[in-house]
Amino acid sequence: MPWLLPMTTKGEAIAIGITQMNAVEMLSCDHDVVAKVKRCIMERDLYHRRWCLGPVALEKKKLKSDGKLDKFGRPNADRASRPSLAPSSRDLLRVPP
Repeated sequence: MPWLLPMTTKGEAIAIGITQMNAVEMLSCDHDVVAKVKRCIMERDLYHRRWCLGPVALEKKKLKSDGKLDKFGRPNADRASRPSLAPSSRDLLRVPP
């Protein structure tokens, strides 16, 4: 597998990792594990953390506040199946008839 070097918008290297999927899969997926980190280059706490501000995390927060998910993100007893938070890669590649 090829190596991956994630960079900031300023062009600073963050880490070095080995890719877990090819470029076509990376373009078609919404969120997934792209690489395994082998070496972290950037210092800790250099930038403010921006976790839980993406579309999937915001949707999960909304479902938790509505009571459809418990505090760990699992469906409640009254909810039979887990709600769909994001389209899967199969849905993105499916061509409508």
